[in-house]
Formats: sequence, structure tokens, C-alpha cells
Amino acid sequence: LFKIECAGTLLNSGGKQIGESNFYSDAGLTLANLQTQTAHSEEDADVVRVGWNQDLTYAMNWFRPVQLSPRAGIRETYYTKDKQGGPERPQGRREVISGQFVSGLDASLKLFRLFPVVTNVLGLNINQLRHVVTPTIDYDYVRRPTVLNSLLSFGSAAVAKNSMLIGVENKLQTKRGDAGGAMKGVDIARFLLS
Repeated sequence: LFKIECAGTLLNSGGKQIGESNFYSDAGLTLANLQTQTAHSEEDADVVRVGWNQDLTYAMNWFRPVQLSPRAGIRETYYTKDKQGGPERPQGRREVISGQFVSGLDASLKLFRLFPVVTNVLGLNINQLRHVVTPTIDYDYVRRPTVLNSLLSFGSAAVAKNSMLIGVENKLQTKRGDAGGAMKGVDIARFLLS
């Protein structure tokens, strides 16, 4: 069994802000030409797959330290054909479109405390120490795709899920002078737990 794959990302907008609003849009377009062939056999599977995704996020702050970002999106994937069937459709059904709805919410709370420490122990050049603790909650909902991966030779749909991930980020920060003498915030240490 060997696999041939030719794939590429045609577009990835990377979360662009929409005007002056708190809305952000993330879009992507991919193209793939996929094929597998079994050794010493006439059996093979091939498909051209075009994927498109669109996500919309609204970033908002509540009382400054609380950040909420609800999001919703859609994934659409076009396949030139599904898996080859039995004698009734040996070449598979042509032109299959699979869709999937996704949504979620990111929430975080930034808490910090300043310590009046000035030292150069271990060459760290610390001018005031700031400890930042940020607990986070990430909720994800991914709906079952309209065409299951099991019906496609090269299915790419995400697995349906309804999950929540809780994490905590700890940071130690200080201020250091740059070449112009202005003080600038710098991370000394960062620890993530999720």
C-alpha cells in the first residue's frame, strides 16, 4: 500500500480584525489531490479535496481583567467522490460536500501582584517583579459532519466533541531598560498547566 498526496493551503487569513469592531474573522482554503494504491492489485482510491473554513470571534473585556471570546464557524469540504461502493456504484458517488458547525468560548481572568524587588542576582536584572496568574477555560463544541469520514476515502472532518479544557498560566515579569533608556516589560519565567 502506498499513498500519494499533493496538498497546499491556498488562503489563511489568520484572525483579522473586522474594521474597528471587536469581531475577528479567520478563513482558510485548502486543496489536496490524494491517491492510494494497493500493491499487486487494481484497487486504488483517489479524490480531489477542497476545504473551506470560516470562523467569527467576538473579543470582549469585562471589568478589564475578565476576557470572554465567543466563537462560531463552519467547515465545508468538497470531495470529487466518496469511497468506491459495491457493484451498484464501483466508481463511488460523485461530488460530495461535507459540512460541520463549530463553536466555543474562551474565558480568562488576569490576576497580578507587584513586588518592589530590585536585584541583579544570577544576572537577571530585575527591576520590580510582577507575578501574573491567568486561569483559563476553553469550551469547544464540534458537530458531527454531514458526511461521515467512514464514507470517504480521505475524510478530513474533525471528530464531534463537546469538551471543556481548564488551565492556569503563571508568569514572572520584570522591567528592563532598552537602548533609549525606556523601561519595557519582559517575561522571566512562564509555566502552563492544563
